[in-house]
Amino acid sequence: MKRYLLLICCLGLISGSCKYLPATKAVVNYDNAFLNHALNNRSDYYYIDFKAANKISSTLPIGIFDSGTGGLTVLNALANFDRYNNSSHMPLECGDGISDFRAEEFIYFGDQANMPYGHYAEVNKTGFLKELILRDALFLAGNKYYKSPDDKRYQTGKKSVKLIVIACNTATAYGRADIESMLSAAGSRIRVIGVIDAGVRGALDTFKENEDGTVAVMATAGTVASDGYLNTFVSLKSSTGHKGKLDFFQYAGQGIAEAIDEEPNYLNRNAMKPRIDYKGPSFFSENLKIRKEQMGIYNFDTTGNSLLVDFRDGQCHELQLNSPENYIKYHLVSMVDDLRSRENIKPLKTLILGCTHYPYLSGFIKTTLRELYNVKVDNKYIYRSVLPDSVILIDPAINTAKEVYDYLLENDLFNKKGDINRSEFFISVPDKLNSAIITDSLNWFTYDYKYNRNENHFYDTRQVPVSRLNTNDEIIARIKEQLPSVYELIIKFQRENKRTLFLKPAERL
Repeated sequence: MKRYLLLICCLGLISGSCKYLPATKAVVNYDNAFLNHALNNRSDYYYIDFKAANKISSTLPIGIFDSGTGGLTVLNALANFDRYNNSSHMPLECGDGISDFRAEEFIYFGDQANMPYGHYAEVNKTGFLKELILRDALFLAGNKYYKSPDDKRYQTGKKSVKLIVIACNTATAYGRADIESMLSAAGSRIRVIGVIDAGVRGALDTFKENEDGTVAVMATAGTVASDGYLNTFVSLKSSTGHKGKLDFFQYAGQGIAEAIDEEPNYLNRNAMKPRIDYKGPSFFSENLKIRKEQMGIYNFDTTGNSLLVDFRDGQCHELQLNSPENYIKYHLVSMVDDLRSRENIKPLKTLILGCTHYPYLSGFIKTTLRELYNVKVDNKYIYRSVLPDSVILIDPAINTAKEVYDYLLENDLFNKKGDINRSEFFISVPDKLNSAIITDSLNWFTYDYKYNRNENHFYDTRQVPVSRLNTNDEIIARIKEQLPSVYELIIKFQRENKRTLFLKPAERL
């Protein structure tokens, strides 16, 4: 009899690793299989007793999440935000030289294992994308994390948050309403702020009341497909009373965020020739075609292995991009060509950087647009009908920081005892103890595995502290150079926080 009981228990464990077990008692009906299990089952990793933690304390951290490292640009905007007197909260044109969020603590989570989020909509996996986004929010609101990809037991003690900032345009478009609905049903008072509204407000502010022109947004394919920016633009333009004729143009910069975060299907620092598993622009791509006749206009960087070329018999047979800058060049040329093909469109005045990864390359984007303004073909400037000599770039992170400030002030939630240097940083990695996952040579999910999952998929990732074990040298160097304030916070987390004491010296940044 004991052997039968043991067999039944083992079978239960095996099936439990692949599908959710039925909840013992449905306390709240969330109309979502994942939430019904996670929030009604105390043994679930994502379980939170929201009713027991209903009170929001000003001393709690602010949670921020993105599908990778792009959201660090939003944290950077918060860390350097200085528009008010820190004592009186009165606005100051030049600030007071002290960060307005210096006493706030932040918990940042980058869902690196599941990035990029922008592709899930393309392959009809929006349901699973929404589940990933809900998991992100629950991780921030909960107290659990893992030390490593093969940690057999999760750790506790991570603080909950008083506010969730979705530092991802795709996640804002597809998941903000779901997070808010979940929190409301659970009885939580945690507020959610996204980046799309902030970006559109910033763009509209660049136009006078009766001015005509074009606003463009360059974002991931998923964000564009959601029409989140378009719908917000229409709504806010109407509510602000702008009377000029404003055209709105959306463009999908597929591969830019992936290249910045060095997702292997889009960029491989070790590659020296075209790759079979490459998913970016090429001569033979249907949706991301590099046009041979425009090679002079693209003006790709050919140094090192920035461009992977199959050159045989005096001819270029294949071309693949292998640097973030070359992705920018390709997409800006394609975007401006698309603009030029539209009838009666007004000249572009303002470009919203509709992915939080893009501000890493804002300077390069400005330079490239200026170069395109001066491009001549047959002694004619081919882009000046749609391009001014200087395009205004909007980074939604700045307006997002303003929205966070206003919310904390209005709800008396400013932390008076905190220290931004106690901020924490986590990243998702594939669960090494799960034999059902499929990873590549770099120990990240393969493209096919990643985008063939569905709702109610078993938990196949771990949220672990950021370290050299899960972040490569190029990404670390980029953060250090372009986001020095954030880099210093990460270093302090690595060297002074109790959640990283287990790391060996060589594993720290």
